[in-house]
Amino acid sequence: MYKVYDKYIVNATDMRCTNQETNGKIELTLITCDNDNTKRLVVKCRVSN
Repeated sequence: MYKVYDKYIVNATDMRCTNQETNGKIELTLITCDNDNTKRLVVKCRVSN
């Protein structure tokens, strides 16, 4: 099971949210666009115990 630990909005061209440095933790990043394709909602999750 995953637990959300962060969520934020970025510009459509901002790719920093795809960084794969997780300090050894198993993570999942969900990215979706808004209706006019100018922003992205990023949801960061980690495996919960």
